[in-house]
Parts: sequence; C-alpha cells; structure tokens
Amino acid sequence: MNIKKISLISNNLCYGPEPLPDEEIEQRLTINDKGRVWFSGYNYGRDVYSVARRKQLTISEYDVDRLFHLIGLWVEERQIIIDATDIGDWKLTITEQDGTTTQYSGALCGGMIVRFVNLTREFRRKIPIENLFVFDGPLDNWAKIERLQELLVPQYTLDDLYIEVLEEIGALDRHYWEHMTTEPINPDEELKRLPDANYELCAALLTMLLREDHFCNGAFGNRFEKGQVTPIVERMIELLEAEG
Repeated sequence: MNIKKISLISNNLCYGPEPLPDEEIEQRLTINDKGRVWFSGYNYGRDVYSVARRKQLTISEYDVDRLFHLIGLWVEERQIIIDATDIGDWKLTITEQDGTTTQYSGALCGGMIVRFVNLTREFRRKIPIENLFVFDGPLDNWAKIERLQELLVPQYTLDDLYIEVLEEIGALDRHYWEHMTTEPINPDEELKRLPDANYELCAALLTMLLREDHFCNGAFGNRFEKGQVTPIVERMIELLEAEG
C-alpha cells in the first residue's frame, strides 16, 4: 500500500455524564508522506466544539515510514474492527499516492494490534504530542501506570526508554528547571525532595537526570545503578494510584 496521507478523527463522546465545557473531546490528526503532522484538539464547549490546541510539527522519514508501513499491514491483514455504540469512536481516512481514498471506523477502545505492535502506542511514541487519543482514547492514570511500570524492568537502553515513556504519558518536562530550588542545579540536592514530591516534581526530577546525561554521557545509567532513578518512578506510580 503506497500511502500519501492519513487523517484520523478520534472522538471521545460517549454515554454517561455530559462532558465539561473545557474537556478535550475530539482530536484530528493528519500525517503526510513527508513527515508533516497537523494536530487539532477540541473542547466540548456548550453548543459547538471549540479549538483547545493546535500543533504542527515534522517527524523523521524513518518514523513516518514506520507508521505508514504498520497502517498498510493492518489494512492488508483485514483485522477485525471493534465496534460499539456506548463509547467514543475513530474515523481513519487513508489517501494513496494515486489519490484513492479508503475510510475505516471503529470504537475508541484500543485493540488495534498488528504484528504484535499496538498502533496507538506506536503513534504516541513517534509523535511528541501529549495525550494523543489515536485508537484508544484519553491516556488515563491506569494507562500511565502501565507504561511507568515498564521502567521498573527496563529491556533496552535506559535513557532512550525513559524518554519514550515520559513523552508518551506527557511527563517529559521541558521546563524542568522551573521546579528546581538550586542554582546552578544540583541534582543530588534536588533528589532529596523526592519523599514529599508531587507528580509534577517527580516528572521534573526525571527530566533533570535525563538532561544531566545529555551533558555527561553515562550519568543516567550510573544513577540508575545507584538506585536513584527507580524510586522516582515508584513515587509517580504511587501518586497516580492514589488519584485512581
């Protein structure tokens, strides 16, 4: 399948209490074969949806090829699409190089797996936009916990895995220094704040250690071996579990 563009509308409106006006209820995501990404998130509003956020960015040629390849495999394998009327839904439009378009739709409840790869997770890995619905819906606390638990038993390069997971769950804090109390930042002093840290500070501390590794290669792995990294993840999981 020679894909030129994909467009995905993910709508989380379902049976149950009416969403709050400022709750993000729909996302529209378009990716072309050049790696250009257009994203819009819409709040429920009162009478009509209102734009909550917009982003345009570019992902690498490798990443867009990977996503398009997986979508193509999913189409070729004719996998069963879950359909339901009591939850949100997604609508996918695939445009091929010759202009042919094909549309698919299903329930916003996950289950989109191809060759043992979760499509929603792969989109979240490749596209650095917080809380992408894709085919699963909003990333709730339990989904975040599931991803964080992977960090407790890392399977490959530590810093790469941490960056990937934190980006996916929206916890990679690019303004981490705003949470710090030392100047210049002293990581050892900042880590002493962990016992009373809230979720946002934990995310900032992890980002701080990843940035330290950027300037001093191998520092993150050393701190992991010393047992200074895992307690931060455990604290984040504890806080998310408390929220429910």
